[in-house]
Amino acid sequence: MGYKGDDIKRELMTEAIRAYLTNPNYLKTVAPKTAARIREYANTNPKISKFVQFNTLTPLGLGVATSPPTES
Repeated sequence: MGYKGDDIKRELMTEAIRAYLTNPNYLKTVAPKTAARIREYANTNPKISKFVQFNTLTPLGLGVATSPPTES
């Protein structure tokens, strides 16, 4: 996209945050240190933490697939 200099690092972090918001488990799997750094910064920043919290664990029951009912 033509990013140069510091814009490259900013764009990479922007994409990491977008990925974390979209699919936290994905980012925690492919980039655990980046996910930890995002949590560390965002969760302790009073301007950001009012609006969003990045959790270490996903709540139980989310994303759990159930099997379809069986025919009797």
